[in-house]
Amino acid sequence: MEYITGYGEDLWLAGTFTYRLKGYKEQPTPHYTRPFYQMTEEMFSTLQCFGSENSFDVWARYCNEFLTKYPKNLPKFGVFHYGAFSDDSISDIQNLDEKIKIHFENLYNDGYFENTVVFVGSDHGHRFSASRETQQGQLEERLPFMSIILPEKFKKTDKGNNVFTNLKNNVNYLSSPFDIYATFLDILNLHDDLTSLQNTANRSLSLFRPILETGTCKDADIEPHWCTCLKWETADRETARLLAEGVVDAINDYTSAERRLCASLKLDLLIRYEMLVPDKKIPGNAKYEATVQYDSKSNILTVDVLAISHVNKYGDTPHCIIDKNFFMATYCVCYDKIRSRGS
Repeated sequence: MEYITGYGEDLWLAGTFTYRLKGYKEQPTPHYTRPFYQMTEEMFSTLQCFGSENSFDVWARYCNEFLTKYPKNLPKFGVFHYGAFSDDSISDIQNLDEKIKIHFENLYNDGYFENTVVFVGSDHGHRFSASRETQQGQLEERLPFMSIILPEKFKKTDKGNNVFTNLKNNVNYLSSPFDIYATFLDILNLHDDLTSLQNTANRSLSLFRPILETGTCKDADIEPHWCTCLKWETADRETARLLAEGVVDAINDYTSAERRLCASLKLDLLIRYEMLVPDKKIPGNAKYEATVQYDSKSNILTVDVLAISHVNKYGDTPHCIIDKNFFMATYCVCYDKIRSRGS
């Protein structure tokens, strides 16, 4: 079965497959918004408005026409992501609540969800606001929203009823994008066996089929740094400082090849030290959160720079390196952005 396919993101530079990644050599789908949004960035001073029109309305209209310009019974697969109101603000997105509601209500009332499985999700919570420095903010960064809507007619069939039951049972299962991918594959070719537990040794498990409830981050292939199923324990200050210094050293080792551009960091203040140890350092007053492995018996500390999050907004502090080495932007503070204590 051939599908009409479409893919679009308004923030094309920070796209799912382009931010710190290589993107596509060829246009991935017949319906593709990147060229349009490249032009709008040059034409308008803000991505929230295109002239007198709200940019969400433009995005929603494109999504609607992707569905409505073809016959309803023609298979379609679209991935569309909007971020102009949420990427740099934790509160602006509330201005779209009514628009988002109307967008989905219109499609539903016009019958476009009668034979369509709809996934509504986010990528992550806000990563750089003041709330990110709280434990709640940490959870939001790691627990993106995901809602799945099944067609009512499908739920009334034997298979559909089994799928709906499994989906409800899997609501609290620790899932990942790998599982969403497996669920997509089930939409293409739904298994006949919808009652047997899936093998948790597989990285991708469909949410349409039964999953063992006691899955762990390791089962879901989620790294410890991104795991929310951790027991928080208070660490003693001496150990916490040792770990924090190790994190600073690891960052400095990582940026050492670009020391001409990136300043060396120093530990300034321990803010909170539990199982994860966020710390504050100068220069740049950059604030990081790290997951480290520490063997207290052998006194060996292991730090993986990929398990370090930059939790306060770094703005243009890495401007000198970002075009040369995008991955290092998380850790680099350019010399002209060095801030002294109290500034």
